[in-house]
Amino acid sequence: MVSVGWNRTIQRSSSPSDEAKPELSRDEAGEFPFMDVYPVGLERLPGERLRITWSDGQRRVYRYRELQENCPCASCREKRRQPPTAGQLPVLRPEETQPLEIQRMEPVGNYAYHIIFNHGCGMGIYSFELLRALGEPEATRSNEYRSAAEPNHRESNGE
Repeated sequence: MVSVGWNRTIQRSSSPSDEAKPELSRDEAGEFPFMDVYPVGLERLPGERLRITWSDGQRRVYRYRELQENCPCASCREKRRQPPTAGQLPVLRPEETQPLEIQRMEPVGNYAYHIIFNHGCGMGIYSFELLRALGEPEATRSNEYRSAAEPNHRESNGE
């Protein structure tokens, strides 16, 4: 696990995407409210996942694909706005046939991370607000795995 020290003063995002997924709450002035939680730990997990531990103790798990699909850069936002091309398959570059990996995560000021993947876009600046809105709380993910395993366990016992 990599622990990172952070300045508690978090800047507000100056021009957030109106189209960001999922929807983020804004205050009366149309800005994101002050973010008083910040990452204190990053950890790569098996299965192309990342765990971020936040200053309030919450741990969230992110699939690499989810992060890349929600890239906030202008090019990726524009691509998401385009209607899908019916009947055409995407042409993949050779590196896109490899498993998705995060090569680096670089802090941007005290409000975001620049995430660089091994293929695809590497331009996204992921604000703490966006990261907090993506992923799933670790407890929820654990409960899903437990629930998924229980029916198989019952079947093996003949129930």
